[in-house]
Amino acid sequence: MAAVNFPNNPSVNDTHTSSGSTWKWDGGVWQRLGVAGPQGVQGTQGHQGVQGAQGVQGAQGHQGRQGSVGIASLTIATSPPGSPDQGDMWWDSDDGDLHLYYNDGSSSQWANINNGPAGAQGAQGHQGRQGAVGAQGGGGATGAQGHQGHQGVQGAVGAQGHQGVQGAVGVSVGNNAVDRVITGGSGTSLNGESTLTYAPSILTITNASGASEITLVTPNNTDSGVYFNDGSNSGALSYTHTDNSMRFRVNATEKVRISSAGNVGIKITDPKSNLHIYGPGDIRLGSADGGSSKIQLQKEYSSGTTGTHWMFDTEGSISWCFDGVLVVHGGGGSGYGSEVTHIKIVYSRESGALNSGDTWRNGTSRYNIETLGHDQVGLNPSAGSLSWSEQTDPDGAASTRSLFKLAWSASGQSVSCWSKLIGTIYWARPMSGTSVEIQDSGGTVHFDSDP
Repeated sequence: MAAVNFPNNPSVNDTHTSSGSTWKWDGGVWQRLGVAGPQGVQGTQGHQGVQGAQGVQGAQGHQGRQGSVGIASLTIATSPPGSPDQGDMWWDSDDGDLHLYYNDGSSSQWANINNGPAGAQGAQGHQGRQGAVGAQGGGGATGAQGHQGHQGVQGAVGAQGHQGVQGAVGVSVGNNAVDRVITGGSGTSLNGESTLTYAPSILTITNASGASEITLVTPNNTDSGVYFNDGSNSGALSYTHTDNSMRFRVNATEKVRISSAGNVGIKITDPKSNLHIYGPGDIRLGSADGGSSKIQLQKEYSSGTTGTHWMFDTEGSISWCFDGVLVVHGGGGSGYGSEVTHIKIVYSRESGALNSGDTWRNGTSRYNIETLGHDQVGLNPSAGSLSWSEQTDPDGAASTRSLFKLAWSASGQSVSCWSKLIGTIYWARPMSGTSVEIQDSGGTVHFDSDP
């Protein structure tokens, strides 16, 4: 046998063939494999094995297509056909009803399949649109004339016609007869009584074009006016030609004047602004429940007076704010001193008496005050200043009001002392019957939010 050259570093079960022989590496040595001999004769068939267990049922196949629908027997006649089959149909040609032959489990019969039992009546539909108006029918024959009706009530008197053309001047009537005609004079003069009594309540005077017009012409630039007299000239609307002013008189006193420049004065005869209102007093906006007033109050105190000048009397539940100035100066044109202090006060008081025992309505009050001033110049020099205080019980333990007081410590130098409170006061209240008043030291009311 020739030498065999085996491969180096074989792996287990590797094979190597050389010179018609095959070797297999078993991990230690190469083993020669035998050569297969010729196939032997087939042996006898063995016995049938035991039947295996039934396999798992497969998934259900897809559903096949539906077959064609069969056609039932249909008879068209005035009477049902004989010997019908289940599902046969009969069309009654007399009344148009379609019937089906079927068995309900106890008997077979023809059933009318045209109409089911009547359902409940549906809701009423919306009303359709109104149709067009039909043509008017021909007029009927005129009826016989009726009896004359009763006479109607007399209508209202028509409007007075235009004044006719002036007639010729008549002769003056000298007596003072009742209801006499006023005539006489010459030219454009009309002579008559000094007074004219006109009984109806409406006097209509028109000009040539039909417009209402009264023209008052006065000689020598005196005034023209309409006067309202009940024994005295208590009211008037007059125009004074000397200065071209319009004046309004109330209670026998002029109250309003409009100057030739268009300035309006209230209680002022020579207004200097578009609107000029005389003080002291106030201009009010709003109501007792809430509002504001521009105030100008003044009080002249005698020489030597010091202490309280003004008191804010808070009655019941109300909130208020004053923003303005206190000006103090000597009186009588003396030129002694002139001091100003800017003051801002915010104040609120609850309703009720101090001793009410109520948790909320017990008269509690709160305030803040800010001031801006300077050292005095001339009014008892270096001795004057503003001070303030609150009195919560001016009427004792059951008091339902409080007083906030402004005081000035200096007085005039042997002359009177003017105290002037100028500014704006605002207020609002949660209930009726409450108010804020501004009083002088003697209790005289100069302003009241609910007068």
